[in-house]
Amino acid sequence: MDDLEEKATCRANGTGVSQETRVDEKLDSESLQGSPSTVPATPVRLYWVKDQEFPVNSIPSDIMHEPYHHLRSKALQQRQNTPLGSTCYDMDVLYQFWSHFLIRNFNSRMYDEFRRFAFEDAAHNMTNVGLSNLIKFYGESLSSRQNVIRDRVARDYVDLVKSEDANCCPALGQLRSTLCSERMHPCSRKRIDDWLDDDLLALLEL
Repeated sequence: MDDLEEKATCRANGTGVSQETRVDEKLDSESLQGSPSTVPATPVRLYWVKDQEFPVNSIPSDIMHEPYHHLRSKALQQRQNTPLGSTCYDMDVLYQFWSHFLIRNFNSRMYDEFRRFAFEDAAHNMTNVGLSNLIKFYGESLSSRQNVIRDRVARDYVDLVKSEDANCCPALGQLRSTLCSERMHPCSRKRIDDWLDDDLLALLEL
């Protein structure tokens, strides 16, 4: 079941693409922590601009509109015909959007797609664009002081770190840096610690 119902509009101009998102948030049982099972819908409007680190509150008026689901459909269709070793523009935008959006507005179905396509691209299409965005999402989810990382996200992050090749391990390096900085929410630290075994702790040199 999705944790929220979302509507997203992608806005494109000559320099990039933005997503305007209105969220009717429905917190899952993990986030509620003993609260009532339902909460009032909370409208949220944010804009994501390609290649920018953070969402913005407003965007220029000289833009075109494209619904999120249209972007997703186009990106997945183009992905099927993209040459090995490259990522089509719309798919790149979609990966960036997911890496930003899911930190504050977790959606199980969207997250599952994000992971699946990122791993498929890395394994079969010889491109790590999706995986790089997924690693970035994990790092920012863990280091956020406002949002506690979900248990399944923490577990998936650790599983990805364990699966990395010894000669190329960006997720391990990112996890080590985040744990050493101790910038994260205390509950996030507890959740990630629960998934760290002795072998991984040795690799992290903690």
